[in-house]
Amino acid sequence: MKVLDGRIGVVGGGRAGRRKSNVLSILEIGEHQLRRIVLPDALREPMTTGKYARILLGRGLSLGLVTRPYIAAIEIDGRKYKTSQVIVVALLKTLLYGTAGYLVLSRVSLPLGLIFGAGAAMYYAKDSLDFIRF
Repeated sequence: MKVLDGRIGVVGGGRAGRRKSNVLSILEIGEHQLRRIVLPDALREPMTTGKYARILLGRGLSLGLVTRPYIAAIEIDGRKYKTSQVIVVALLKTLLYGTAGYLVLSRVSLPLGLIFGAGAAMYYAKDSLDFIRF
């Protein structure tokens, strides 16, 4: 996960996404312009143009190629707003990719399957730890 900070510029209109979230057309924060980013409804209200904010940005599945990047947490005026699903989703992704990769690669080589499973676990554990520390 990546932390961006700066003043919130434009919060572009979005369309309703699945499960209580919006897909914003554009979001400016500091010098960064984020396009087609998922913003959960729980985090939509604190997003006010002109305020200084820190945003914890999740990369999405396959670095945004399969699923969109998403905003996992926001800090505005010293208050932190977080979504509750980030850790659960990270655990599910770890189980899914770790297990699938292990099953496929262990047929070729058992150590290769174990290495891939451990790599998937470390990758998503890092996202969970970034979220907890934010």
